[in-house]
Amino acid sequence: MPLKDKKIIKIKKGDAILHYSLLTDENDFKGVVLLENEIDTINSFKSIKRKSEFYTIRSLRNKSCKGQAIHYTDFGAPFLKESEVKISISHNKYYGVLAQAGHAIACDIEEIKSKTLKLASRFAREEELALWEKVGPEEVTIIWTIKESLFKLCDRKGIDFKKDLQITGKKKDTYTCRFMAQDALKGVDMVVQKIENNILCFNPKSIYES
Repeated sequence: MPLKDKKIIKIKKGDAILHYSLLTDENDFKGVVLLENEIDTINSFKSIKRKSEFYTIRSLRNKSCKGQAIHYTDFGAPFLKESEVKISISHNKYYGVLAQAGHAIACDIEEIKSKTLKLASRFAREEELALWEKVGPEEVTIIWTIKESLFKLCDRKGIDFKKDLQITGKKKDTYTCRFMAQDALKGVDMVVQKIENNILCFNPKSIYES
């Protein structure tokens, strides 16, 4: 699919703005404008998949944060050095996502897979599974996607996905959550949206004291 046909979709909810699109394929790499310092970076990648992810995120950056280079913290979290706007990035084998807000934000996108259900005991608490009358691959993927986003907000090492990252309630597409940050227990609301066979998650509002 040509790059011009890969529509960039915009989502605005709360204080957050997200842009997402299908991944750019190899034939359309030249259609993405890179900053000077990014050319050396992309030339260092040998994997086509890695290049596709990089080009897609920069395409989204060009749409939402024009002219700003994406940098990374020691924990691998993306940020804009010359802006107070906070960003988050995610991608899977189909989509790339870039989220931005005036507050700390995290996003994640995951494909719904049956094997995720088999791994649920590693990251999902019984109270979380009980949020639904029936639990299948989609519900477990929602839990996993939310916890991946919460993990990004923690911005620290040594996270226990069952103990430190918790979903405490559900109302339609919004989930109340809490997580153990560096200094204290924090609360945040996460919004979930289904995109074809993928689950997208992000926090539309700022973190609060739990």
